[in-house]
Amino acid sequence: MAERRRGGPVAGRMTKEERREQLLDTAGQLLLKEGWDALTMEAIAQSAGASKTLGYAYFANLDDLIWSLYDRELGLLFGRVEAGLANADTFEDRIRAAVAAYFDTVAENGAMLVRLQAGIVARRLNRDRPQRTVNFLEALAAIIREEFGLSRRRAIAYAIVMAGIADSHGRAWAAETLGRAELEESCVRFMLAGVRDAVAAQT
Repeated sequence: MAERRRGGPVAGRMTKEERREQLLDTAGQLLLKEGWDALTMEAIAQSAGASKTLGYAYFANLDDLIWSLYDRELGLLFGRVEAGLANADTFEDRIRAAVAAYFDTVAENGAMLVRLQAGIVARRLNRDRPQRTVNFLEALAAIIREEFGLSRRRAIAYAIVMAGIADSHGRAWAAETLGRAELEESCVRFMLAGVRDAVAAQT
């Protein structure tokens, strides 16, 4: 198997999937180092040590590549959070584990997600909510339904709100307003108190 160096040329021949991942790695590095203006299909391919037009063999255009990168990063984020939700017994412990996993991922890769989200909005890249997001919200809603006996529709709505609470706390942390421990605890408390009060108001 080819020896891979993240974001750069590799020794030997890569599989199609390895080349695709390399192009995504390179696009992410260019985005972080040089910003959105540096992102073109040609620049990404050249930085990856490939021919200028190779990217079009894997992505329809730059927007398709950007969405693919965003989808991959969301997959990493949601995969960790879903593991946190699954590896605890009580509802509160599940939320705490999920929030801890979320902050771990933000610590490692938050800058990438923030830039991707901002760029997608600025470029007006219209697309339905990514499937990974839908799947995550369904998983969180299932836990909410199990805990409170809600309808699927209401549980999905609460899951969306809880995901927004996590996102806002992650952004507050990135802005260095408060430390991780305080914001992580705040995030958990907002989620738990919010969903419990909302459920109580319906009874």
